[in-house]
Amino acid sequence: MAVAVTTLNGALNDSANRLTLAAYTAPSGRAKPLLRIDDEICLITDNSASPTLQVVRGYMGTSAVAHQTLAGVTYGNPTDFPVTSKGPTFDTPSVFTPTIFSNVQVITASGATGAVATPVTIPAPAFLNVTGATGVGINFGVPSVGEAYIVKNKTTGTFQIYSIGATINGTTGSTAVDVTVTGNKGLYIFCATAGAWETVLGT
Repeated sequence: MAVAVTTLNGALNDSANRLTLAAYTAPSGRAKPLLRIDDEICLITDNSASPTLQVVRGYMGTSAVAHQTLAGVTYGNPTDFPVTSKGPTFDTPSVFTPTIFSNVQVITASGATGAVATPVTIPAPAFLNVTGATGVGINFGVPSVGEAYIVKNKTTGTFQIYSIGATINGTTGSTAVDVTVTGNKGLYIFCATAGAWETVLGT
């Protein structure tokens, strides 16, 4: 099936995760539909208030940016979108391209509790190299479905991961997850359920 075409009903800033379209008809199928505004791809996570949609911004390696009212919008199932390429690079973000952790940041941990830990503000997906003193932490915000980070411990010792207002592995995010210099030296943290982080520890 072809993608549907509509427009944005109201301007959208770069951090909003709800948007309203001029019209929306949910595509059939099991896959969560995708939406494209200009060069940004969004994952549609809730259409119960259609044509107002809950979305994950900056999906599949694109950037969340502001959009003007009446901006052109296309939406549909992932398989509805064409692949457009030019040599080894993509003319436009392809929904068939594997997720690329294109955002990279060195972040300095601080504070021994989640309330004063360094907030993670770089958009997901991203790769984070964490530095800082032993026992201090970083605080991930309340996640939307689809957000994911790879986190590497580059500190002098163990650092802590928090998420105030969310859960991590089913436990309140004010309880730290340890990432150590030896053993669990990194992790993959992702969101499959809104407001809940899951982690996979690695080496």
